[in-house]
Amino acid sequence: MLRQSQSPPPPPAKPEASLKVISGGMFSGKTEMLIQQVRRFKFSPKSIEVLILKPRRDTRSDGVLSRNTLSESAVAIDETISLMRLLDFDSETRVRLERADVVAIDEAQFFSGLVAFCKQLVYVHHKHVIVAGLTLNSKAESWGEVSQLIPHAHVHMPLTAVCRRCGRESAIYSHCNVHKTENILIGDSEYEALCGHCYVEAISDATFF
Repeated sequence: MLRQSQSPPPPPAKPEASLKVISGGMFSGKTEMLIQQVRRFKFSPKSIEVLILKPRRDTRSDGVLSRNTLSESAVAIDETISLMRLLDFDSETRVRLERADVVAIDEAQFFSGLVAFCKQLVYVHHKHVIVAGLTLNSKAESWGEVSQLIPHAHVHMPLTAVCRRCGRESAIYSHCNVHKTENILIGDSEYEALCGHCYVEAISDATFF
């Protein structure tokens, strides 16, 4: 059974275990890339069990859904509790975690306990783990644990979007056209992807520097 490990720091991941992190701003194709990475395992000669987790607040579909309508089934998890709790509860989700060879997490910025959870899955339970999420909020401040997870990744896939104002292929910031909380809402159409130059012009705020 999956349990939190109290052992010393684990050794490097075994060949059958890995951690891949997909990061980027809004409209950069993170969910699409996560789905593509998951689907690669379907070509394995082995029978591969995949489990995708997403925050419960993501109500765009029953599963995970990219902006170009790629989709896969997923389990919605209460993002108000630490992901590490999933390793303790006797639940259907824990049973599925035990069976899974690949665990993918979409919109990972909403989850606490992300770094510890992923390290446990890779180094203790020998899973392939794929994580996709934002690293910055709309104020260009660090948000969530995705940025903390990147140094632990065997593969990091940083993505950029096309700037909505100038067309540069370098948009990493998410700007909101109306006053809202700085933490970005999932799939919110009132945000736009901006490159650094256009973001600075949009916010007109010296605190950015």
